[in-house]
Amino acid sequence: DYKWSKGSGYPSQKSGRLLEGGRFLQLPLYARMLGNILGEEDVIEVRYAPLKKKPNSSDYVISKQLLDEREDQITELLDKLVGFASRGEFVPVPDGGSNCKYCRFRGVCGPRLAWIEQHKSGDARYQEHLMLREHYQ
Repeated sequence: DYKWSKGSGYPSQKSGRLLEGGRFLQLPLYARMLGNILGEEDVIEVRYAPLKKKPNSSDYVISKQLLDEREDQITELLDKLVGFASRGEFVPVPDGGSNCKYCRFRGVCGPRLAWIEQHKSGDARYQEHLMLREHYQ
């Protein structure tokens, strides 16, 4: 998959971070779909190739081996996310605004982002969404 960005936001495979609580599921899903279409043995790796690379940066690559090692965790995370969506739970987790950069609904929160985040922090559903990022790295 080609990305217009510099790709600096994607974790490296060396870091052991693959999922970031659901923020980086696109490539694992692509790999799963390609494996279903082409056959599991034909998918060796998947990658983001940033078109605007920083000096000394490289593509974000996920190997089949890493995907295989994390298959149960990927499936578990997907189940949780589909469960949230099927219940109509789309809980905003602004994380101090870092999750809002490309959000199409930024205007809804407006300048009260910190207040909204503080106000929601005690909500059980909000906490469940926050825990995804901690539990699924």
